[in-house]
Amino acid sequence: MLELRHFRSLNPEWFRKPQSKLEATLRIPLVSKEIGIMVLTRVFPLIAIFSLTMRFLLTITFPMIPIALGFFLYLLFEFWVLEHWYKNNLLPKHKRNIDCVNKMEISIDSKALISNIEKSVRMSAYGIVRIGYVGLASWGWEILFKIIYPLITKDNDNLYTDFLVGMPNKVLEFNQALWEVANEKDDKKKAMKNQDFLNKFGSVVDDMDLSYKTFREKPNAIESLLNLNKGAIEPNIDHQKMLSRYQSTLNSVKLIVPFSIFINLVAKVRANVALREDRRFYEFAMDYKIRTMLLELGKRKKIAESELFNESWEELKK
Repeated sequence: MLELRHFRSLNPEWFRKPQSKLEATLRIPLVSKEIGIMVLTRVFPLIAIFSLTMRFLLTITFPMIPIALGFFLYLLFEFWVLEHWYKNNLLPKHKRNIDCVNKMEISIDSKALISNIEKSVRMSAYGIVRIGYVGLASWGWEILFKIIYPLITKDNDNLYTDFLVGMPNKVLEFNQALWEVANEKDDKKKAMKNQDFLNKFGSVVDDMDLSYKTFREKPNAIESLLNLNKGAIEPNIDHQKMLSRYQSTLNSVKLIVPFSIFINLVAKVRANVALREDRRFYEFAMDYKIRTMLLELGKRKKIAESELFNESWEELKK
């Protein structure tokens, strides 16, 4: 049986905790299937196209050289296009899927409820794999910049990471929204802001497993964070300081290449690195609604939450 630990090399930030039996039998098989589809429909065809192109252009008989060059060109191609693909194709579709799942009713008919669970998990797996794949660009651009930076600068005391601060992302939005709830004085407005915050950010998770509660299901953690944010510095102000630090670093950098080339490179790197936090937000945005449906199914079958996720999906849906 595939387990989460088998996927940890793909993303070491997830799969750190023991997985539940329900996750292993419900979502992981679909994630595995989507990985296979992704490899067969995108990765292999691109590598094949670039490898064959190199084979004909270079007229090399030894097959491994065109394949190695094809793989290298595939990586460069994906580094370049994945941000555009994510923002213009994948993310709009994923948001529609999130909206579709969130609007699913908790059907009185248990068979319809089971069908909705399976449909929502299929959409979740589709998004997890493809949004995770975009990490190839977000991590790839940072690695490339780390390698290139010393080669295009001179007598420079700045680190490459100094250019990767002050980027707007979902973490900043989360912190700002939480701060606004914590520091709202009017009780009615505070309640409305809190509900808006939970609707938008409540599905944040600790790990990839439906057995783990989402953020909105942890009232004590929410209350603790609200207390920490009362009277604290506004996150947007801290962000402006980081942005000023980035601008200062940019103005002081000593370059070997023209500044126009450097600034375009930095902009591309920043745009891709910023996707990292956004991906974490969107990948599991359906988990709260999926958990709600699973818990309802468990209640109907008189299975306690503590035991529900120890059941296999085949056993649960009987």
